[in-house]
Amino acid sequence: MRLDRLPPAHAEMVAYLLGFWKEHRDVLLDGHLEPHQPELLYPLVVASNASKLLAAVYQPRTIVPLNRELPQTVILVNGTRADGVYVETTGEQSEWEVEIRDCRGKTVERSAWAPRAGIVKVNVPPAGHATLTRK
Repeated sequence: MRLDRLPPAHAEMVAYLLGFWKEHRDVLLDGHLEPHQPELLYPLVVASNASKLLAAVYQPRTIVPLNRELPQTVILVNGTRADGVYVETTGEQSEWEVEIRDCRGKTVERSAWAPRAGIVKVNVPPAGHATLTRK
């Protein structure tokens, strides 16, 4: 792509995503990498370290298993063109602050979340992400 010819909205998205990568390169480059389901061309890839878990979903309706001890921050990246990321939780009683951003980094929702056991849809827009921070 020729950066000098990108429409402003596309340039904003590229700048935001490069900043996102820089902010989370600690877990992306040096974290524990878990690519899931190679027979399906890796619809889910999880990277984690002691303080952060980042799950990237590349196939709609893929379920992110959050059924383990979770770090302070969980980031859900929607790498699809569909709305939402599905997570499976064990129903731990911790409460989380949730911030959802679109593909250009604009916050579209802030809320509190107390997960119940089961599968839950988190309203992450296409190419956006949700940051869950333990309260």
